[in-house]
Amino acid sequence: MTLIKKTMSWAMRCFGAASAIGFAAIAIVVCADVVIRNLALARISWVSEFTEYLMMVSTFLGAPWLLHAHGHVQVDVLPRALSQINARRLAVVANIAGLAITGVLFWRACLVTSDTWQLGSLVFKNLVFPEWYLLVPIMICLGMCFLEFTLRLTLKDYAQ
Repeated sequence: MTLIKKTMSWAMRCFGAASAIGFAAIAIVVCADVVIRNLALARISWVSEFTEYLMMVSTFLGAPWLLHAHGHVQVDVLPRALSQINARRLAVVANIAGLAITGVLFWRACLVTSDTWQLGSLVFKNLVFPEWYLLVPIMICLGMCFLEFTLRLTLKDYAQ
């Protein structure tokens, strides 16, 4: 079990780092674009799209790490009002709900990604690329969230 915990912790830190790098890249590219435009050196037409796509990907990359680190917003009024055993039961119900929701979203993401890959769908804007490139990170991150909920429910002392 320690190997699973260590491996998941390492993987989730990688997801968090990738998310942070993505958001840092957005800040750098946007600042560079503003400076370049204000100095009338050039116009970089793809910056808006690049930041839009990278923001979406970085947000999804950060989701499994945030879930693993218990960094999401929690309303703890009800668990504090309950007994310790009932608070644990409520946590199990919340993890089951999270497992079900991420499972359905993961399955749909797999279907949509497969469809766009098979159809050869392209994104046509300033940047042209296969649409499934944007969907793979969503699929992977939802799969990692599903795995996190699964481990919380199946491994003793995993979520602590």
